Amino acid sequence: MQIPVAFLIQLLGWSAVWIAVSLVGLWRTSGRGSWRAFFLMSGLWCVVNIGIVAWALAAPPATIEDFRRVLLVNVGLDIIYLIGGTIMLATRKPMLSGFGLAVCVQGSALIAFDLAWWHVLRAAA
Repeated sequence: MQIPVAFLIQLLGWSAVWIAVSLVGLWRTSGRGSWRAFFLMSGLWCVVNIGIVAWALAAPPATIEDFRRVLLVNVGLDIIYLIGGTIMLATRKPMLSGFGLAVCVQGSALIAFDLAWWHVLRAAA
């Protein structure tokens, strides 16, 4: 089974935009504040997304139903990320708070992305 090209393009596009935003943000912020941590974590998160695209190209799931299962597992992981991000966001430590905000932003987007593709592929299964 070939993973839909639109899925890969959308994930790469999201990642490219956020890597650019993160680089500009890191360039414009200094020190160890929460915004610097936010941009650092957002950029790193998107580097991982690019790795996921590479993995998907190298070892695609065998069937659409297998891919839909992977998407549901990702939704579960995204929920765990949101819980962790919320805990970090609630701290008084600027670095953890910035990391938490980034995890919540990126995790929320990925939940929407994964659920949307799970739904789109339901018709194809």
